[in-house]
Amino acid sequence: MKKSFLASTVLEYLLILIICGLLVGFTFAPINPMDSYPSRDSSLFLYAGQQLLTGGDLYLDIWDNKGPLIFFINALGLWIASDTRWGVWLLESTSLVAAALCGYYGLKHIWGHPSSLFATILWLIGLGHIHGGGNFTEGYSLIFNFLALTIFLIRSPVFENKLSFFIIGLSLAGSFFLRANNIGLQLSILFSFFLIQLLNRGYGKIFFGMLWTLLGFLVPSIIVIGYFWVRGNLMQMIEASLIYNFYYSDINNSFRFSVWDGIAQIGFPAYLALVGYLLVFVRAWNSIKLGENATLWIFLLLGWPIDALLSSLSGRNYPHYYISWMPVLSTLLAFLFAEFSRFAFSDKFLGLIHRPSFLTRWVLFGLVFFYFNGGTIFVYRDIFVRLFFEREKGIEAIDPVSRYIRRETKEEDQILIWGLYHRFYYLSRRDAPTPYVVYPVYKPSPYIENMSMQFFEDVSQAQPRLIVDASSKTDDYILSLDPEIRQQQLNSGNPTLYIHTPYQEEFFTYFETNYRLVETIDGFNIYLLIEKAITPLHGGVE
Repeated sequence: MKKSFLASTVLEYLLILIICGLLVGFTFAPINPMDSYPSRDSSLFLYAGQQLLTGGDLYLDIWDNKGPLIFFINALGLWIASDTRWGVWLLESTSLVAAALCGYYGLKHIWGHPSSLFATILWLIGLGHIHGGGNFTEGYSLIFNFLALTIFLIRSPVFENKLSFFIIGLSLAGSFFLRANNIGLQLSILFSFFLIQLLNRGYGKIFFGMLWTLLGFLVPSIIVIGYFWVRGNLMQMIEASLIYNFYYSDINNSFRFSVWDGIAQIGFPAYLALVGYLLVFVRAWNSIKLGENATLWIFLLLGWPIDALLSSLSGRNYPHYYISWMPVLSTLLAFLFAEFSRFAFSDKFLGLIHRPSFLTRWVLFGLVFFYFNGGTIFVYRDIFVRLFFEREKGIEAIDPVSRYIRRETKEEDQILIWGLYHRFYYLSRRDAPTPYVVYPVYKPSPYIENMSMQFFEDVSQAQPRLIVDASSKTDDYILSLDPEIRQQQLNSGNPTLYIHTPYQEEFFTYFETNYRLVETIDGFNIYLLIEKAITPLHGGVE
């Protein structure tokens, strides 16, 4: 009997693993490195990963306002796949499958197999609507957040085990060191527990929970702090990834509680989760009053608002910000399906769908059908053939501008991208002359003067061989390097739309004196250093 139960359990989770893998495969097929270019944020993370692998220091040799973990993940992915994006692509897809499997296990503990499978499928479908080009901090946070959610669900209603709080603390640190805004799930769990204990005067339990959560958070934190302290850039890490973000968020001027934006972009799964959330209000009051797993009910009520609040702090509504909603949406979807099935399905049908082998096989059959009918299987066929038999044709898509840079420069030459097209650094395998590759897109802060001055000094001293003007392709109102276009921008009637970071005029003067236009590719103007213009081009190897 035990062997039969073990075999059926292994089969169940094997089928769930395959289902999660196929669903993640749908999302990752169109963004595979052979057929797509990295997105804006992803490009910067990849370039930073390259810098780490060549001995560079974060926040000194490459600057960004994200937590350090995203850069180490990219460095690991590049190392795995010999400096190509395939390693990063594999790490992220694997982490999402693991997050989905972990979430399924936790949801099943509370709402049963059909509800957990339904919720897992829907949140993965919703993820596909907002995932963009992938390699975002929010995507990697899901494994940490679903781990915390699963620990919370399988420990409900007690949730007073020190190991549980310790793991919550570990997961909190994992998400925090990716991006501080990604910790809404853990905060919701802890706040729900502490609120119930406060109402019941369980002050000792509050202290107990806080202590073990803090210990869990401190273990990875000490490792991170120790690493940066030894490298001599601890203060730079704190300033960039924490303090600067208070100014970047600019809550007083730009905060907007963007719940509806997120729902609209996630689509059908989010609308269903909203129905589940409204149903929670209907069911929660009596359950909380009777003490029936009150911590879980409080979590269902508070989880989404807390996540929405944190994703709204910057005042922006980038689709990938809403990836962090997925764990709490999965709970609402599982709850909704469980409540709906109570009165919509007969006992016989409920008994049928509660058999994991029955439901998972039909779902798996449907996914395989869509893989063939939608052409996804042929995408992976082409990837397999290219990676194993036709590598000489190239295994990573390279845009025309990056190809030009590779051809017209040597490996030791430096280039500068004016605008947020960091993919040219990564794909061309050429370094920037400055850590501040995001310039001039800075928020006013105590650091803006020094960073801007350092940018100008670095560029004017290094004299990069090529400068690419990507301002016309960047949706952040960056002034053009072309003086005529720049004047038109300033005379447009709303010059305040454009970014006026310190030392821009000095940079423009330096640029106009030392560079000339040599090529325009796909709307990107490429300028060559005048002093080197008389030397033969084609100095590099494509």
